[in-house]
Order: sequence, then structure tokens, then C-alpha cells
Amino acid sequence: MPPRLQCLNAVRNAVLSPFLGMRFSTSRIMAAELPPTSDTSSSEMRGYDSLISLVSKAQEKGLERRMALLANTRVQQSVAQEYEDNVSRSALTKQIHRRWRAGDVYAPHDLSGIEMAKWKKRGKVTRDVFDVVAFDPIATGSYKNFSIMSEYVTPMGRIRSSKETGLRPVNQRKIAKAIRRSIGLGLMPSVHRHPEVLYKAKERDEMNDNYRRGRLV
Repeated sequence: MPPRLQCLNAVRNAVLSPFLGMRFSTSRIMAAELPPTSDTSSSEMRGYDSLISLVSKAQEKGLERRMALLANTRVQQSVAQEYEDNVSRSALTKQIHRRWRAGDVYAPHDLSGIEMAKWKKRGKVTRDVFDVVAFDPIATGSYKNFSIMSEYVTPMGRIRSSKETGLRPVNQRKIAKAIRRSIGLGLMPSVHRHPEVLYKAKERDEMNDNYRRGRLV
């Protein structure tokens, strides 16, 4: 049937039926009868291809992000495990006070706590550090250097004894006099270590905590 007669029949049916007239449109009829053009199909295919490419790129980026996160997590876990191994190794090493040498023969009883306690006692220092390096804390004015003075002071600010420092009586009196002079000049506190030394110790502890948690600074 020619298109003109189809349009006339459609108009006649729309006039006879008021419900069909509300939805009647000749353009829709013509568009339904005509085949789709090649331009429309090609544009739709291009849009579909671009959408597929965008989705694939998003999936690739998400996969790369997940792989990077997984690698970072594995590195943190390995660092934390390495730190725990070092801590346990050092703890075990501290329990063994005897320094073994090549060729030493030992029995299982030698590894007990009683035998290890015998090796824990250290002998008295036989050489004076000040005599070895020819150091005089008073003559050289080293009492102004709080970092040197803090090595011979306890955390509570008390002067260490000669058993701990290993100095002979003359040098022990010199370092004690230098520490008292430094405290008298206000260069060092008398009840604790110097704040700069305490701050460095705090920074060292924070770095150790960060390393234990896997955050390298």
C-alpha cells in the first residue's frame, strides 16, 4: 500500500476513535516505517565504544590502586615483622651474658640462668678514660658542655660513682667538681638531666615507635 493511503487510513481511524486521536502522530508512523539511517547507527556505535573504553580505563585504574595498596600493606607487614624479630633476637642475646668464642665447649647446664648470672658480673675497669685521651674537664672548660657532663650524671641528677665511671680518684674528683660548677652556673639542672638530652632521648623513642609500626621516617 502506498504511504499516502496509509496516512489517510490512519487519519480516518483517528477521527472515528477519539482515544486513538490523542496518541496519533504521523511523524512517529513515518519514523517507524522508515529503516534506520547509517549515520545514526555509526554515532551510536561510537558512543558505545567510548563508553566501553572509559569503563575499561576506570577498571584498570582501580586495579592499579588496589595492587599499590596491597604492596604497601605487604611492605608495612614485612617491616613490622622484621622489627619484632630484631627485638626478640636482642632480648635473647641480652639473656646470654657470656661471650662465646670459636672452639668453646659447653654443656646444656652452661646455658641455664644460674651459669649465665656468673658471667653477668663485669670486672672493674682497669684503665681510666681521662688518662687515655688526656682529658681534664676543668682545665679545658668542658664543664660548659652539658652533653659531656650528662654522661656522668644519673637520670635523677646524681653524680655517678667511680664504680660506674671507671675513673681513678683524681679524675673522679675533677669530673664531680666540673659537674657542680656547671650546676652552679645554671648550665645544668640539679635534679634531672639536661632538657636537650631528654628531648633527644624522646625523639629516639618516637623513631623507634614509628619503625615498629612500619612508618619509616
